[in-house]
Amino acid sequence: YISFSALIDSAGAPANSNVLFELCCSMGYDMIKGDVRLTSANGIVMCHDKGFTLNENGRIIGYEPKNKTKIHDMTFQQCMSLQYETNYNGQNVSVCDFETFLSICSRYNKSALITIRNEYIDELVESMMPLIYKYKMQDRCIINSNELNSLETVKRFDETIRLSWIIKNGELTMEVVDKASALGNCTLTLYSFWVENGGMEMLDS
Repeated sequence: YISFSALIDSAGAPANSNVLFELCCSMGYDMIKGDVRLTSANGIVMCHDKGFTLNENGRIIGYEPKNKTKIHDMTFQQCMSLQYETNYNGQNVSVCDFETFLSICSRYNKSALITIRNEYIDELVESMMPLIYKYKMQDRCIINSNELNSLETVKRFDETIRLSWIIKNGELTMEVVDKASALGNCTLTLYSFWVENGGMEMLDS
């Protein structure tokens, strides 16, 4: 089973936070999903979106494209100093970094599903892979992206790493299958969602 933060009853634990990763491990998931973003000077923090939207007190309230602080414009230290508006069990929750994510997966003996985007991809891969090796996670992780060229960049760095190419339902063709096969050690992940009454559920993957 793979954790997916939008579908987990997280009891208020913010997505991509260390408390959510710990919670997923304790809930028995086999693989923990996290999203990585590159800061200035090539630090890596866990966040689904390009930036943080902050309230008047400087706490993270989510992501609003027209009102955000872009992660790549921030230093690693600036990102790590931010806290979420939502507390978890009465405790403040700070931004989680990639190394902490890997250490949690390693400590609980879980696999990691690491989602990357097609931004600053060369710098991201060069910063990300040494940490994966440090925690000996190269055989227990899958690098996940909906951009083929991002996965190709990972493959140039390490030919043995496992990859996952995200494809929307209806976009699976023989050409896509052939490209994934050419990468080697790559699976195709199909996904779709339905939304009802403010909720969201994965239909198939």
